[in-house]
Amino acid sequence: MTLSAPRLRWHRSARRLALPILLIGGVAPANAQQQRPDGDTASVPLEGVDLERWLDRVVPDALQRGDIAGLVVAVVKDGVVLLEKGYGYADVARKTPMDPARSVIRVASVSKLLTATAVLQLVEQGVLELDRDIRSYLDFDLPAGSGPPITLRHLLTHTAGFSEIAYPRYRPPRTLREHVVNPPPRIYPAGTVPAYSNYGFNLAGYLVERMAQMSFGDYLEHRIFLPLGMQHSTVRMVEPGPLGALIVPTYQQASAKEPYPPGLMAEMLPTDSPSGGLATTAHDMTRFMLMQLQGGRYGETRLLLPESVAEMQAPAFIPIPGAQPLGLGLFRSDYRGVRAIGHSGDGEGAHAELKLFPEQGIGVFVAVNSSGAADPLLPAAFSLRARLFRQFADRYLPVTSRPDEPTAATASEHALLVAGEYAWTRRTVGDYREAFELIGRSFFRPAIRANADGTIETTPALAFQSEGRTQTWREIAPFVWRDVDGDARLVMSVRDGGVQAVWSDAAPSVWVSTPVPWHRSTALHLPLLGLVVVAFTLVSFGWAVISIIARRARSAGSTIDQNERSGHWTRVAAVVGLVYLAGWAIAFVLDAPSHLGSQPWIRGLQLIGLICIAGAALSLREAWRSWRRPKLAWTLVESTVTAMSLLYLVWFSFALRLLSLRLG
Repeated sequence: MTLSAPRLRWHRSARRLALPILLIGGVAPANAQQQRPDGDTASVPLEGVDLERWLDRVVPDALQRGDIAGLVVAVVKDGVVLLEKGYGYADVARKTPMDPARSVIRVASVSKLLTATAVLQLVEQGVLELDRDIRSYLDFDLPAGSGPPITLRHLLTHTAGFSEIAYPRYRPPRTLREHVVNPPPRIYPAGTVPAYSNYGFNLAGYLVERMAQMSFGDYLEHRIFLPLGMQHSTVRMVEPGPLGALIVPTYQQASAKEPYPPGLMAEMLPTDSPSGGLATTAHDMTRFMLMQLQGGRYGETRLLLPESVAEMQAPAFIPIPGAQPLGLGLFRSDYRGVRAIGHSGDGEGAHAELKLFPEQGIGVFVAVNSSGAADPLLPAAFSLRARLFRQFADRYLPVTSRPDEPTAATASEHALLVAGEYAWTRRTVGDYREAFELIGRSFFRPAIRANADGTIETTPALAFQSEGRTQTWREIAPFVWRDVDGDARLVMSVRDGGVQAVWSDAAPSVWVSTPVPWHRSTALHLPLLGLVVVAFTLVSFGWAVISIIARRARSAGSTIDQNERSGHWTRVAAVVGLVYLAGWAIAFVLDAPSHLGSQPWIRGLQLIGLICIAGAALSLREAWRSWRRPKLAWTLVESTVTAMSLLYLVWFSFALRLLSLRLG
């Protein structure tokens, strides 16, 4: 028995709000280690035997506690493969073990590393330019928007300014061109604000496809996979033949035993997916890591020039002073003085991460085929991934302890300034998903609170604290905060006396939060929506009570009270408003944006919304009449309350785009 469709849809809806991130901080304590007099942590020499023994101790227990089916890991160092190993099951029902050489697993956004590599290959050949307006390469119209033109550098650093897109399930799946010809709106000028964009990377992949005059899947096969000997890798979402049979199923939890439907991801991504389609093995990824660590060379094969690799790995964009820089397709994630670059990937039950430590010549790849048990904020796969990388770094890398940093004199003043509600820069504009994101924000509550002692507190979602723990921060420099219980930092950009952006180093610098205006805050709208529901319910219930009383009065031959006859349209309007809100609530729970067939449902709800506008006018008229006849107390109250509720609901519907011609 497979998971129900509503359950799958809700899982996807929650994931899109919070999961496409990179966690490097770990949540479990590192292994006990000796401290040098200078405060540096003594590391263990990284050798294959010790590494395998250590992983054998920590991984099986972590899989069991996290309810994760299986894991593959690969580690390279100084040009050689130190370890490739699988743990747990690739197929739970058949008890097929994870095999680092033959278990082909989807790694979602780790695919972006291959896409960036393909772009740089064509840049070397003079076919593409990183800083040229991409419209000169396209065969469809891409609106210019405000600010500078979009370049490939913007696409590869998630700074093109695109809003988030919907992820409907296409049946049959669509080609890459069909995915990119209808671009989402641009909400930021290019090169100014990072906003994670799968569309942007699909567009970069389409430029590769168009300028190389072959499909994106063929390009990667002939120009990357074959030269590197990656024999079990593809970005084709429907892969026929032997390779397709090796792709492992993915699970929400191992204990469920039933995997996600095998075609689920194929219905959500292009047939060749530059942003998230890579299926590969741990063995294949060792070759890609070695190529990156060796200046573009693997064995006798040169995939990129050293200067291209250097440019790919170098800082290309820094959103906030003090934040980790973004590379071209690579995220910087330094840990306790050690430079780290890489990318994570998260799909339906598929979670992976590739991390490189260039100065140490080390690369690590980890992938699991289950999301795992639900942690307070994120599924167990996230905390497992973060914990492994933190413990690996603490054990094998020359990490340093944090210095003793005094509290800044501005702490109390700045704590009050930065307090408030925040939202991620990755957001949707222009349609009903604006309202959905506001409601979704009420579940995650990204916010900062000021304490009397000058410290601040952040909710788990704002700083991506994977244990679900509220964090307390102490200001150590103007608008630079340190977790009082750990190494994490929080940095802010402040201009003209107001916070512009906030970033925590528990996530890559593409994941920035900005303050929410009061008129868009959950603190305003959730109580008001709750009051509207109560008002409509009471008016509807009162109508039913009055109708029963009137019916009994008629049967007894009594005169019908004027209250029963007055305000009829007001009560109808309240019922319509209640149906309108209930319909949107159902659409939210069922994750309507992920289904193309939801358009008629949404248009029907919007038609009811237009009726609410008429209901608001009728209620206002009835309220005016009731105020002129104050003896009809109940009619006065219900018409006034209904009119005010409908007026707010109409304003909310237009302000948050529930009533909009655009649908995704």
